[in-house]
Amino acid sequence: MTVTIELPPEVEVQLHRAAARQHQNPVEFVTAAVAEKLREEESRIEQQERKDVVHDRLSPSRQPEEAAGLSTAEDERLLDELAANGKNLPVLPPEANSRERIYADRDECLI
Repeated sequence: MTVTIELPPEVEVQLHRAAARQHQNPVEFVTAAVAEKLREEESRIEQQERKDVVHDRLSPSRQPEEAAGLSTAEDERLLDELAANGKNLPVLPPEANSRERIYADRDECLI
């Protein structure tokens, strides 16, 4: 496929410099940049679709008959994916989940 684009002169200069740094001609550089951008876009879409599936599966408004939509293997895969994506989450200190902290906004406790 051939694509023709008009670049402002300053962008053209930047393109030539960037391509030279990568030991590529401008066409190769632009082709690689477009391919990278498309991979990023595909990855973003896949992540959003996974988030949508997770949201739909965990939504409290789902009826019990809707919850049976995935097989046990699919449920396990989904949970494994959730666990894998959570590895980069920060670890909370133990006091973050203390009873006192959870109920700090309540003035009195009913017994």
